[in-house]
Amino acid sequence: MPSANTVPSPIKINDMTVAELHQLIKKEKNMPVFIDVREPNEIEAQGKISGATNIPFGLTKTDPSLFNAALREIIPNKEDKLIISCRSGRRSLFAAEYLVDNLGYSNIYNVAGGILDWIDHQYPVQAYSNNHSPWVHSFTSNHPYYAVIDLEILSLSILPIYV
Repeated sequence: MPSANTVPSPIKINDMTVAELHQLIKKEKNMPVFIDVREPNEIEAQGKISGATNIPFGLTKTDPSLFNAALREIIPNKEDKLIISCRSGRRSLFAAEYLVDNLGYSNIYNVAGGILDWIDHQYPVQAYSNNHSPWVHSFTSNHPYYAVIDLEILSLSILPIYV
């Protein structure tokens, strides 16, 4: 959620319906970056929309450098199309505002209705399977790192966090 001192951005955050997202996923060969900002326990309980990378929005409060670094790594060009989803569309809207106001992203689509609306439309949900993919994790060492694990293509990327 933006702070009281944040000046609203002149950049408009676009809405995308779940029907539009479903059509995009079905026909798009080069799908835009798609982020699910729910917490891992929510994905374990409800599953996720296939193709989404989980970067919990809660990290902006607990570990903002991890959240920011993961976004910069996954979508370095701030003008590229970025789709954000959550449970109902509210938290993803806050995440979109955070990305515009704090990180300078400018081509963001918020999935109105989130996974709840997706499920109501009976679109397919990727069920949680232990450590499902892709998933952003952090671990401690002398230097902060995060790992993006994608079991669908059996890859692991370990990347340093730059603050």
